Amino acid sequence: MHNLQSLTLKDLVDQARQASVNLAQTSVQFRNLALKDLAIALQSQQDAILEANTLDLETTRDLAVTDLALQWLKLTPDRMGIVRQFIEQLAGLPDPLQVRSGTVANSLYNLSGFRVMPLGVVCGLYEFLPEFPVLLASLCLKTGNSLMVRGSAETSHTHALFSELIKTVLSKGKLDQRCFYSFVSDRAVTPKDLVAQALPIDLVIPYGRPSFIRDIAQQKTAPVLTPAIGNCYLFWSSTGSSDLVRSIVVDSHLGVPDAVNAIEKVIITPNTNFSLLNVVFNHLREKKFTLKADETLTAEFPDLALAEDREWSTPYLNKTVAFKVANSVAEGIQWMNAHSSGHADCFVTDSYRESQQFTLGTTSATAFINSSPRFSRLASGPYGTVALGMIGRSSFNQGAMGVETLLKRSHIVQGVGANIAC
Repeated sequence: MHNLQSLTLKDLVDQARQASVNLAQTSVQFRNLALKDLAIALQSQQDAILEANTLDLETTRDLAVTDLALQWLKLTPDRMGIVRQFIEQLAGLPDPLQVRSGTVANSLYNLSGFRVMPLGVVCGLYEFLPEFPVLLASLCLKTGNSLMVRGSAETSHTHALFSELIKTVLSKGKLDQRCFYSFVSDRAVTPKDLVAQALPIDLVIPYGRPSFIRDIAQQKTAPVLTPAIGNCYLFWSSTGSSDLVRSIVVDSHLGVPDAVNAIEKVIITPNTNFSLLNVVFNHLREKKFTLKADETLTAEFPDLALAEDREWSTPYLNKTVAFKVANSVAEGIQWMNAHSSGHADCFVTDSYRESQQFTLGTTSATAFINSSPRFSRLASGPYGTVALGMIGRSSFNQGAMGVETLLKRSHIVQGVGANIAC
């Protein structure tokens, strides 16, 4: 691969753009073969990957990092298995790069169809989640995008090994090797260098703590996705089941390793049965949750800690849940729209009318009614797909971050040559 001593960042991006064009024109069989080879390489090199990850963990433990960061950083055989399943399932999906028939609403022209195309050059910036470059590189291979990726110092050993595996797989196949470039986590090229300059990068995807994502978004010159983690809301209607509420809250926190759609706030109405509420509290305490509440509920339940104003808009990123009273469903939805992360909010009710009120009133990218929002990178069923994360209401592209996130359309107008002015 080229190095920065001979090529500027602009040169690298230009080469990556041409590589994306070449990759999009490469048969899907070759792209899928590269994905399958990558999954095999991850299996054969698992021991070496876990050893590199152990070095990262040992280095990071000497630093002042949180338990959450260490949890994200620690790879396990089970997590590696999920990564391989992600890649294998991605390889089994239909080719996303094809001409599709049909018209597009509100078009100026009589469209014969549209072509689905890669965005071009994607820049991935991450911290603590060591499998991120492999997951994102796999999505880029499938969709014909080039990837430039940079990790943090905490993942340096694992990042280097993953990058070498990806490069080796690319060198074996009939793919343009310039479609992947990895930056080491030193000061030679910083995240600011990649996002704050006027580089022709088509999309920046940061992944990490909210503060990390916020810093990248504030420096951007290219479009930036803003993945959201935690601070999901659940509205518990007085008609809803308390058993369902407590099972949904617990289940939402079971993401491995990052509980992307964790419910951290619960809104209730004044006519909620306080006996049932207390049952929910006790169940969550048994599951090692920390509970907080607003002033109304702390007056009724003095053992609950008072949630500060800023906490309603901030993810805890741990097993903490705060409860709040809203005077009506409409007021609760309004509060939720103003304070949740806006990527996965829930409603528990037995009322069809209330469910419709929630559906029409919520601005969340994904709304769950009587269903757990638990996040998995692998979606099963007849429409099974994969997702890297979730995007909230504030981003230009909402919902699950997957194959469609990395694509764009080119409209096709087919004429017959008649009635053209000469």
